[in-house]
Amino acid sequence: MGYPVVDLHCDTLTRLLSPFNRKLHVTGKRLVRGGVRIQVFALFVPGKRIKQARRTALYEHDLLERISRDWGLYIARKPEEILQENLVAVPAIEGGEIIEKNEDFYTFERLGIRYITVVWNRQNRFGDPALSPAPVHNGLSEEGRWLVKEMERFKILPDVSHASEKTFWDIVDTAHGPVIASHSCCHALNPHPRNLKDEQIKAIGEKGGVVGINFSCEFLRGEKRCGIEDVIKHIAHVVEIAGIDTVALGSDFDGVRHLPRGLSTAAAYPLLEEGLRKYGFGEEEIRKIMGENALRVLSCGTHTRFMEREGK
Repeated sequence: MGYPVVDLHCDTLTRLLSPFNRKLHVTGKRLVRGGVRIQVFALFVPGKRIKQARRTALYEHDLLERISRDWGLYIARKPEEILQENLVAVPAIEGGEIIEKNEDFYTFERLGIRYITVVWNRQNRFGDPALSPAPVHNGLSEEGRWLVKEMERFKILPDVSHASEKTFWDIVDTAHGPVIASHSCCHALNPHPRNLKDEQIKAIGEKGGVVGINFSCEFLRGEKRCGIEDVIKHIAHVVEIAGIDTVALGSDFDGVRHLPRGLSTAAAYPLLEEGLRKYGFGEEEIRKIMGENALRVLSCGTHTRFMEREGK
């Protein structure tokens, strides 16, 4: 097996709750076969009602606990627990509207939330989404600035995926530490409004954050069909623009319809690693792409022991 894989985003919990499609890209067996050591599971927040959003997120966390027992996952509730030798599950929140008051952070800190996607595809009181036809806040609202500051106080990373360009820049300007784009691609290669422009990618790198490359063909190529080579092109572009330490993986497994040929489940990561090698990346670079960069930000920089234990 190759280098330890860290995936910054999957929607498996939402897929499990769906009555329409239970066929999963991510399962315990597929994580093991793919060499995944850390999988971030998004607690997706539906709707704008805070109480409904909170109930759903807590239910999804309960579901994560149940599947973790069945799949042999260890749920990390503190940054240092991400360094466990087990196959580690890390919860994150997709949709900041779940936060109503300061006390909510204590609840989500106890659950081990490592990042919050400030805004999803719909408007919320914190900021404007990338797909919004008519911005309401013209970026990050005052409540949004409060949210980002409190997240940093609790060592929860701000996630800029789904944010409008103005909201993105306001998050970057408000944050003192790293920001991440957990599941995004490059606008220069495919001008989708969800994709990041070069200046945004550079800013994430300058903050010490990472861009997790999304595996959706819609974002990679703007078509229903794509291949592993398209994922690698976006990885290479981030490296060219912001350096090798800025790129990571954010598959969006179980949250997208069209995936690259050969990369349709979490079991296929060895094919991506081999593709990176054939493209010309060196072993140190591949190790960073496959997991070390993401691990650095998730574990607050205490990741060195993990890689040493792996003998890498």
